[in-house]
Amino acid sequence: MRLVIFFLGFSAYGAYGDCPPANDAWRSVKSPGRYFLVKSTSSSPPQCAYVDSATDIDENAKTGKYVYGQLDKATNALTRNEGTVTAEGDKIIVTGESGVVTGTTLLLFSDYGVCDVVIGPRGDCELWVEQKNLKSISYGCCDTMFEGCAKGENIKNTYQEDECTA
Repeated sequence: MRLVIFFLGFSAYGAYGDCPPANDAWRSVKSPGRYFLVKSTSSSPPQCAYVDSATDIDENAKTGKYVYGQLDKATNALTRNEGTVTAEGDKIIVTGESGVVTGTTLLLFSDYGVCDVVIGPRGDCELWVEQKNLKSISYGCCDTMFEGCAKGENIKNTYQEDECTA
């Protein structure tokens, strides 16, 4: 029995070790495409939350403009908020109109084009996936890092294709 427990623990450690450190917030912010929130540990996560890649980029200041939103259930349409995004190391800071991404987010892992795993502004673990990759079954290291962040918490799926029209 101890051998099985040791092996399982070693395998889990190995899985994390196979994921390279990748938490450059500025590189993530500049990744092209629209990202949707797919999974969250929030007790009441927003549906169809999204963020577009930064525009009006200032490389020296590591800032840009962000468009983001979520599903407005009253109108059954995606809202559109605007703000300023700043990257500092592994932190993504969004200021502007209120919304799901305003505040400081900690980037845990990014593959810079398919998915990001973050601890959001309200302290919840979140998995964000680029729109073209939403139908994938697995997100590799993003899945691994999200599960590690969630640590057995209740995980909610927040993206439903039939509700989240882009």
